[in-house]
Amino acid sequence: MFPDEKIENLKDLFEDCVKCGMCQAVCPVFKAEGGEENSSRGRLALMKLVASGELPLDDYTVGLLNRCAGCASCEFQCRNGVEYLKLLTAARRKMNKEEGASFVKKIMLGAFAEKSGAAEVAKTGAFLTRLLGRLRKKGSGLTIKFPVKIPGLGKGIYVPPLADEGFIERYAGEHKAENEWTRLGFFVGCSSSFILPEIAEAMLKFLTKNGVTVIVPGGQGCCGTPHYISGDSDTANRLLNENEAEFARYDIDGVITGCATCGGGLKEFYTLKNKSGNKLPVYDFSEFVAKNIKKFKIDPKPLDGTVTWHDPCHLARLQKISKQPRELLRMALGENFIEMEKPDSCCGFGGVFAAANPGTALKIAKEKAERIKLSGAKTVITSCPGCVLFLRIGAAITGGDYKVFHISQIL
Repeated sequence: MFPDEKIENLKDLFEDCVKCGMCQAVCPVFKAEGGEENSSRGRLALMKLVASGELPLDDYTVGLLNRCAGCASCEFQCRNGVEYLKLLTAARRKMNKEEGASFVKKIMLGAFAEKSGAAEVAKTGAFLTRLLGRLRKKGSGLTIKFPVKIPGLGKGIYVPPLADEGFIERYAGEHKAENEWTRLGFFVGCSSSFILPEIAEAMLKFLTKNGVTVIVPGGQGCCGTPHYISGDSDTANRLLNENEAEFARYDIDGVITGCATCGGGLKEFYTLKNKSGNKLPVYDFSEFVAKNIKKFKIDPKPLDGTVTWHDPCHLARLQKISKQPRELLRMALGENFIEMEKPDSCCGFGGVFAAANPGTALKIAKEKAERIKLSGAKTVITSCPGCVLFLRIGAAITGGDYKVFHISQIL
């Protein structure tokens, strides 16, 4: 279950912060915007005042607490073990209950709180992108450019057109492998269902071709992690209960996902079981393939030039998965695989963060893009659809001459 702790009951945790400022060295928002209030240390100070009742939750304070990408870099940098994300989500729960969510968060999280709502939003979005957008050159992976300022997106941001029908709706059911050696439930995630369904299709094709029967539960919805991080643990737990009940209908050996945020949420908060009541392990796509590499035939997609890897924040830090995808890439690409500088720095997406803070998100995306360009790589591989989207946006706004793929699309 997603916890529903009150920040007033967590006051002792603030004492772990000795205000050394080491978090500032890795905080992407602080680097992009500057100012103590935009650092983890600064937000902790604000949260402490909110918890004690000394600081009201006015628009300024709420805006600052929402201006965090949730990348967890500060927690891994902190030598005192400050539980920053635990405190932040508790503070945001207080914000939600007293002030309500922001307009952008209400629209986005409200839509994905219901499976039918997400489908309707996607259909409407697909229509609007065709109506308002104009075609961009082929091959970028970003085919629509909005010519007007749209709330949460900004002006001139390249995005892919939304799918008229989500991956889950199109592929719900069992996809039998010819030489089956295991059966996995596929937790698709919102981004892979509606924004970049080609990632989910690549995963499905690769797994079934290699003896993995894949079941796509048709009743699954959002994992709830974005709602939890934004302070709405009630909706997050409703989605958790619905998803657990849906996957429990199937005869499966485990659950696989290609979304780092979904994977992090499923592993930490869910208790997924199969039809027989057995607890199910949860795997990131790269984790599962690397673990069972002898059962997979790697036939990499031809790629020009060198290839580098971007660590999704919720994969490398929350799931502690960074070695496995690199093993797969070295096996598939050999000397063509290179490392960029700071491969685990945030891409700027952060789920709802990018929609609520588009200016800051784009500054972070630009910095990441410049690092990629310095590496000389012609292709960037990652394991999160949100990262794929924002890395492509970074390339578009900086003139980066490189392509971005999910790892399932190149194996």
